[in-house]
Parts: sequence; C-alpha cells; structure tokens
Amino acid sequence: PDRDGRPGRGNLSAAAVEADLGLSRSQRVQIQTQLTSLGYATGGADGLWGSNTRSAIGRWQTANKQSATGYVTARQVRLIDEQAGPVAGNDRDDSQVDDPLEERLLGLTALERREVQRRLTALGYSTRGVDGAFGANTRSALASWQRDEGLRASGYLTADQLRELRRQTG
Repeated sequence: PDRDGRPGRGNLSAAAVEADLGLSRSQRVQIQTQLTSLGYATGGADGLWGSNTRSAIGRWQTANKQSATGYVTARQVRLIDEQAGPVAGNDRDDSQVDDPLEERLLGLTALERREVQRRLTALGYSTRGVDGAFGANTRSALASWQRDEGLRASGYLTADQLRELRRQTG
C-alpha cells in the first residue's frame, strides 16, 4: 500500500510504510493518547511504540476493518484523529521483524542514543565511548545485553527493550 493505504507501493512492508510517514515523537504520543481514549490501551503515551502500542493499533485496525498489521498508514492516522479528535496534553512473530527499521521507528535523538550507551556501560556492557553513534561496539554491547536478558541478540533496540534498559539503570 502507499502512504494512504492504497495498493501500488510494491513490496514495502507495513513497517516501512509507517517509517516513511516520518511521525515525530509528539505525533506518536498524540496517536497513543487518541487510541487510549478510543478504548485501545497502549500501555502509556511516551512516543515509544512497543508491543502494547502495536497491539492497540492492531485491535483498532481490526475494529475498523483494516488489515491488522500493527503499523499505521497516513489514512489511518487521519481516521484515528477524526474518531478521537485532538487530545489535550499530548506479540509478534520474530521472523517478521526488521530490526534496523524497528529501531529507526523509535526516532531516538543523539542525546537519547548517548543515554542508551551510558546505560549499557553502567550495566557492564562497554560501548567503547558515548558518542551517540550506534557503531559496531554499541551493537555488540546491545547484543550481549539482549542475550543475557534472554532476548534475540540482534544488536538493535526495540521500544520494549529501551524501557527495560531504563528500568534496570534507574
């Protein structure tokens, strides 16, 4: 589907279509808040779209006779906005996961990337520097942490993993 959910974008995955929207963190927070107000709990409105938000999107899509991908199109964002109106205060199969894309969808700023590196280092996973760039050393540290947590060691961060990393390091 294209940005509006129409056929014609060839083989782009639902995640790639959503990434092409370039939603800002505040837009993602608003969508989470709107979904919650419509009765689709996202587990919090922080702009990080983990498994709870993906599930809420999928439930909303099913209820609205859309393909339940867990990823939004531009048309769906508009429909959610129409249904919820403006909001004040603004389990998936791992074989289908595109790890770099999932991490890109987090929209981490350079400051947040440095925070991840500091937190990994504090837990004993050396990133060999805190520069905000996720190079080979940071990927290796992430993969080691993921493996030790019993997760798939991809070296790429998901929203749920970012929350866990923050929880572990206070």
